[in-house]
Amino acid sequence: MPDGMSTRPNPLSRSNGYDSALVRELIMGPNPLKLCEETLDDAAAHGSGLAPGSLVLDLGSGSGLTSAFLAAHWQTRVVAADLWGNPTDALGVARRLGLSAQDVLPVHADACSLPFAEEAFDAVTCIDAYNYFGRDEAFLAQRLLPHVRRGGLVYLAISGLTCDIADFGGALPPELSCSWTPEQLEYLWPRGRWERLFAAEGGVRVERIRDLSCNDEAWRDWVACDNPYAAGDRAAIEAGALAWLTTTEVVLRRL
Repeated sequence: MPDGMSTRPNPLSRSNGYDSALVRELIMGPNPLKLCEETLDDAAAHGSGLAPGSLVLDLGSGSGLTSAFLAAHWQTRVVAADLWGNPTDALGVARRLGLSAQDVLPVHADACSLPFAEEAFDAVTCIDAYNYFGRDEAFLAQRLLPHVRRGGLVYLAISGLTCDIADFGGALPPELSCSWTPEQLEYLWPRGRWERLFAAEGGVRVERIRDLSCNDEAWRDWVACDNPYAAGDRAAIEAGALAWLTTTEVVLRRL
């Protein structure tokens, strides 16, 4: 058991077994461990599981917590790639959880200019980060898929809204506007918009796309953090914004 995990038995999930103080210290949005776990478990239940021993690119890995989670519980080797995170700090997170650079290798990388060989990875995970760069229609085919082997899998958990931001007509519901402006929410797409984008992509087959059931719990974990960004989001969640917020699971297979 990784050092940062609670010794309390928890039959519900791996992510709930982690020390809550550690998670609150390291997360940067809705609890990525829960988003990652539900995405991968659902994919496995539908024939698209992440194979032990895979070399995984964890794109937009942030603090490195999801990368360590993948290495610890799916027995994978993980390259943790992030533009803003510090690789030394991310390796420190892995070591706090009983892992090493042989398990998790953090690198500084721009998602739009990845410094990796073609077909280097068996799989890609991107938890609560894809909408920062993946809304570009060319991103998947030109920037990401070349680094995934044929037959390899891409697992995404994408924060979004239940409707398109344009549907609000420029005036957000009060439960959203108490924390955010329309401009701040433009990057949050509804599931249907992602469905259309990926359906038009010739280089992949969509194996799974649905909304995650842990969305509300993941958001509540986030706004419980002692973090100024979490504090800014708290008013919206307390006002009922979860009625509008979703997280979409997407599983793609490279053809």
